[in-house]
Amino acid sequence: MKCMKTVRHNVPSLLLPVMLAFGAAQPFATAAEQAESPAVIQRLLGDLKQDDWILQASALRRLGELKQAAAAGPILEIAQTTTNDWLRGQALLALARLKPQELLSKVGTLLTNSQPATRILGLRAIELGREPAGLPATKAALNDPDSLVRWTALAAQAAIEGAAAWPGLEAVLKAINPQDEITAIREIARALAYVGSPAAWERIDQLLERHRQVDRLQPLLRGLTDVHDPRLISHLVHIQQIVQGDAVSDRLCQRALRRYTPAELSAALSQIFQAAATNDLPAAARTAGALCPGPELGELIARNITQHPDAQPAVLGACLEALSHPEMQPARYQALYQRCLTVQDPAIRRAAVHGLEKCASADLFELLGASLHDESPDVRQAVLTALGAQPPGRAPADLAGYNRKFLLDDLSGTNANRRADAARALSGVCSVQQLVELARPQGYVADWMVLGAFPSDEKNTGFQQKQPPEDKVDFSQSFKTKYGWTGEGADPNELLEREIKWQRTSLLLANGMLRLGYVMPPARFGVCYAVADVRADKARTIQATLAVDNCAILWLNGQQRAQLEPSKSAEAPVVTQEVALPLAAGVNRIMIKVGNLGDDWSVSLRFHEDNGAAVVLPSAFAPEEKRP
Repeated sequence: MKCMKTVRHNVPSLLLPVMLAFGAAQPFATAAEQAESPAVIQRLLGDLKQDDWILQASALRRLGELKQAAAAGPILEIAQTTTNDWLRGQALLALARLKPQELLSKVGTLLTNSQPATRILGLRAIELGREPAGLPATKAALNDPDSLVRWTALAAQAAIEGAAAWPGLEAVLKAINPQDEITAIREIARALAYVGSPAAWERIDQLLERHRQVDRLQPLLRGLTDVHDPRLISHLVHIQQIVQGDAVSDRLCQRALRRYTPAELSAALSQIFQAAATNDLPAAARTAGALCPGPELGELIARNITQHPDAQPAVLGACLEALSHPEMQPARYQALYQRCLTVQDPAIRRAAVHGLEKCASADLFELLGASLHDESPDVRQAVLTALGAQPPGRAPADLAGYNRKFLLDDLSGTNANRRADAARALSGVCSVQQLVELARPQGYVADWMVLGAFPSDEKNTGFQQKQPPEDKVDFSQSFKTKYGWTGEGADPNELLEREIKWQRTSLLLANGMLRLGYVMPPARFGVCYAVADVRADKARTIQATLAVDNCAILWLNGQQRAQLEPSKSAEAPVVTQEVALPLAAGVNRIMIKVGNLGDDWSVSLRFHEDNGAAVVLPSAFAPEEKRP
């Protein structure tokens, strides 16, 4: 055999892009890719008949990966009749996966081609076929003038002979210089994986240690991906741990691991979880959670955590995340998650929250309440997400008391984003009546008397007209009025006569909005009045934010203080205005006139300090048991 000095040869310009697209050493299809619909198979078979050799080559590769027996005849015909050596090589690669015994008589012309890339195709076809009758051709190619052809021949020989190829391969590897090892690392990795002996596995480990740089690991990884052997799983997991942070290498590892069945993965990962070393546990745990989750692996992961209480945060975090997969039966590890809520590393605390979120019967409001005060924003956000993901009706019966104990800083603080996140997260698990307990601590006026709707039109005429409440508010009064409404089966252009009267309500959304259409019959165009009496312990000027959909006028103690015109944007119909309100000591009456020009009809008023912190002013309305 010639000296194995390796030189990457130049591929002809026409051939290079095709090699990049179809690759002579394409990895096996993943388990998910092994299944295609009959319609896709028929399309691929049709592509074989097209007068487009690139399209044909793509179909050949996919049909070979899918091992479609029905394609053997058309593939064999292409191999026998095409004058395109590259296309013949692709046909033989596919044929090697389908009928390797028919391969050897067709591959000869490729092995004698003047282009090294074409000779490599022929050797790859023999390698994939793994027929002993191909050995003479591979041994002859060991003397090829091109180095990569020779390395491919070594890999093909190893594919056929297995462990018996080790002596010859070992001799070559002992004589190789470091630079040539780097250049031919993919072919070397493939040959070692085919040999599969303890000495070959040891040599793979040595390669991994010597070539930890990403640019060298990737071709090494591709070489291992070319070979399907469950004994490679632990090596792939080890590489995945090494390449953390490199997205391309990580994807290559994931693709390689997906080629194995859940049973093969579980067997290999079980050995990692039972080993004393913990270096590869994060990658192993991520693989288990993503590709083969199950209670047996879950028990091994949990036991490993118990046996290594001083494990690095990355190890513990990955294990906790894996255990949160539904098929790991996370409820079995609820006590473990609870213990981890107080560890020092915030990533672990966040992972523990995610795990508890998957425990269906856990009372998360009780278990995670203290974590709402966590110093880490990421942990607090994870807690809010977990609480918000609970089924409707899971909120504590005394939500006001819960908020005072755990969420007061979020709901009433200066950080607008934290306030909105907390209210939005919990709104989905509250009853309609409980939403006010999310709005009130934020400073929103929560107790209203509402009257409406008075008639209006698309020109907002009703909003410009003065109605009786603007002269005097008498909650005992009622009025007869006509307006078009949007109830089911109604004609909005037909004006209906109705009696309207003042109604008391606290039905707010978590963002403080009073949905007026929920309180009165929904008018297509209309005007209503909302009155709130609030008590101030002393005279002071307070900041307030008025928000409305569509337009509003605000009076404080009979004096107009703000007017908001309708938004000019259909995408952002809510308009807001900051206003300073001079409160008197004692009871202050706020009245807001709200006009509706179609669709939503709502208003909110929030009191706050200059820095945004909520100011909660108590309602001065008399207590009332029945509210709409």
